[in-house]
Amino acid sequence: MKCLLIREVSFIFWNASTSYGLGMVGTVASEVAEVRILDNNSRHKRYTNAQLLREIDRFKPDVVGFSIHAFNILASRHLIRAVRKRFAHLCLIGGGLHTFAKPHEVAEIGVDIVVKGEAELAIKPLLRALENHQGNRKDPFVIGSELAAILDTIPGLLFHAAERMSVTDTGMGLYVQDLDSLPFINYDLFNLHDYLKYPGDDIYVTNVLVTQRGCPYPCPFCHVEESDALNRVRENSTAYRLALVEHLDTRYHPRHLVIYDSNFTLRKQSALDFCHGFRARGFHHRMTFFCQTNVVLKLDDELVSAMQKAGCTEIGLGVERLSKQALKLIRKNRNHDRIFHNIGILNQYGIHVQANCLLGFPFDTRETIEEEERLFALIQDQISVFAVFILQPAPGTEVYELTPYKRWYLEKKFVEWKPSFYHMVYNYATNAWDANFFNLHPETQKAIRTMKERFYSMSIANMDSDLLFFLHFLEKGVARASLAVYRVSPNLEQIVFWLPKVVRKMFHNYLLLRLHASRKPNSPGDSVDHPVTPDNLRRDPRP
Repeated sequence: MKCLLIREVSFIFWNASTSYGLGMVGTVASEVAEVRILDNNSRHKRYTNAQLLREIDRFKPDVVGFSIHAFNILASRHLIRAVRKRFAHLCLIGGGLHTFAKPHEVAEIGVDIVVKGEAELAIKPLLRALENHQGNRKDPFVIGSELAAILDTIPGLLFHAAERMSVTDTGMGLYVQDLDSLPFINYDLFNLHDYLKYPGDDIYVTNVLVTQRGCPYPCPFCHVEESDALNRVRENSTAYRLALVEHLDTRYHPRHLVIYDSNFTLRKQSALDFCHGFRARGFHHRMTFFCQTNVVLKLDDELVSAMQKAGCTEIGLGVERLSKQALKLIRKNRNHDRIFHNIGILNQYGIHVQANCLLGFPFDTRETIEEEERLFALIQDQISVFAVFILQPAPGTEVYELTPYKRWYLEKKFVEWKPSFYHMVYNYATNAWDANFFNLHPETQKAIRTMKERFYSMSIANMDSDLLFFLHFLEKGVARASLAVYRVSPNLEQIVFWLPKVVRKMFHNYLLLRLHASRKPNSPGDSVDHPVTPDNLRRDPRP
């Protein structure tokens, strides 16, 4: 049994990473099948459908699986139709993030079987069933009565059986309770030759740790009520985490790790045990790490000191907004004391702070954006990176129900986006600003753009690189011209500014990535101990 897993290209501009989910499922599947993973999101090469069809023909799989999410479902649909036309005998399976909230939409794009939610527990029995019921490669693939009877016993599937009038749904899928039962991802299954060409290319490719699943917080922009797997928090043990670091260190030699757990400090003792073990094994001599967490839990000296000594150089904080009204509306922590205490103590220990800010909610106006800009500016000396994002309504969330553009991810005008040079310069991950999913007033849109420009430039200045700052100064003028042309004709902008885009992709992004990943911590005490806080709030002095 040969299985090819594909993640089609995403329209997220800066996405150039390997898929954790696809890597884990592929590694589990490799226990019962010969597996290859083709992730079409490399920085250096993007496969056309014709090239992907040739790769399928070369590998000659029995099964092709597709990892599908909102940002690639349209491209996946085009590819699936091409695969079905060319290789009618193949069984096509759909999985991925989109199946957590909208599994029936995945069933509609041409696959034979959908695995809902987490697929690690379903993939092996599914592949065994398919292997035992392989048909003639000259005939189109169909799910006959015998195979359908076996699939009926596997939880979490949707499938089209030949003798049934409607799609069969085997109920809620199983999710992994014991994360320690999972193997370490075998990145050698991926098309790494498309990813790893230059020093530093391992960032977000083979240097990622995901050892926590689920989030307990009900944020309306990412919380999916129907998915227990997305809401129930599960973590790997400290022993597993450290063994995974050892594995990555031995096999891939990263100098910097990215810990993608949503809430690294959610359980203090777990975070402490990891940091102490990381240092005790000497990893801090060979690598640093980035992590992220919420602003609900209070950080203290014991934990932050342990993180700093272990080699944590930067932490991303899910601040999102600072005005109390906005924090209330998005159900985020409204305790300014806690927010600024956490920022202050991280600065005291020399750990860089990335503050995430999310704009473009249905309630936003020019005044609300300007208020956020004023409040975030008060702490600009405490923040190394301002990550300003624009809300993209994810299917299954509360905010998705508020946009008039349902199923936007299946419309070309929303997803087949070619970013202008301006969008590249100011790090627009998606076309959410252009799409204007909540029909915000033009003045609101302008305020969002102004704030994003200001704080991105501020983040560049905080990189402490004269070369990077000079390059950004030069490109800002070109970016303004690019935006002016883009507003007249996006196609014309693609022609006029192709050379600046090529140059920037080759040099600027590489330089930024290298500087950001290799930054050393600030010396403890370099930063101001007491950040200026809005509403006359002061940093909580207690540990």
